[in-house]
Amino acid sequence: MKKLLTIIILLISFSCFSLLEKSLDRMENKMDEAVNNCKPICTDYKISENEWCDCMYSCLNKNKMKWKISECESDSMNQN
Repeated sequence: MKKLLTIIILLISFSCFSLLEKSLDRMENKMDEAVNNCKPICTDYKISENEWCDCMYSCLNKNKMKWKISECESDSMNQN
């Protein structure tokens, strides 16, 4: 009986991790898609410059979720 319970718990755990992984993959794909949609809008600016970062942030941050772009993060750290 204990073995059966252990197997059931393992199967449930595996299923939960699998669902979480799929959900994270979908979220990452949506994030990549959003960034790719904003890049053409900001082509007037050089990547990593303040104007480009401002353009990308204004495009990406229209929703409740606040985005951070790795190309812009190093600049903000250097300014502090």
